[in-house]
Amino acid sequence: MKKFIISISFLTISFILVLLSYNSQSFASNDFSSATNVLSCKITAAKKIKTGKPLPLRFHLSNNGKKDIYLLKWHTPFEGIRNDIFNVTLNGKEIDYQGIMAERGNPRSIKSYMLLKTKGSKTASINLAKYYDFSKPGFYTISYARENLFDHSYSAEDLPRKLDAFQPINIKCNVLKVRVTQ
Repeated sequence: MKKFIISISFLTISFILVLLSYNSQSFASNDFSSATNVLSCKITAAKKIKTGKPLPLRFHLSNNGKKDIYLLKWHTPFEGIRNDIFNVTLNGKEIDYQGIMAERGNPRSIKSYMLLKTKGSKTASINLAKYYDFSKPGFYTISYARENLFDHSYSAEDLPRKLDAFQPINIKCNVLKVRVTQ
């Protein structure tokens, strides 16, 4: 009888451990998938412009997470345009970037980061025609070229970080279509 009780107890404990392991793995995977959706991005512009005119673009970034987050502004319109950060095509053909290409060292201060509050958002506006040639009529497709931002933190105490300690975070933006006419 003692062997039977010990066997049942061992089986019960094993079953509980398997359940706990399954639940913690399930929780971890849910936690990871939600982490990939912390940031959302939307770019907007007029659907139609004339050649030679400005192309005002709005870059809207939202924090969908449960914590305030600090984001490195590099390669976003929040620092201005200092690299080729958009994919622009005309009738399927890539348009070359015509702006500066900044090289980076380590961020010097927390000023290289921006705070995005929980459930908050920020918008940056730029004239995309300063950086890409929209002089030919046709249908242009515009998208944000980055799949992640270089660095993020939930605490200002960690910042600034050195390049080799960056913690990238996923970002996904919509694709924009603009018609340019004469």
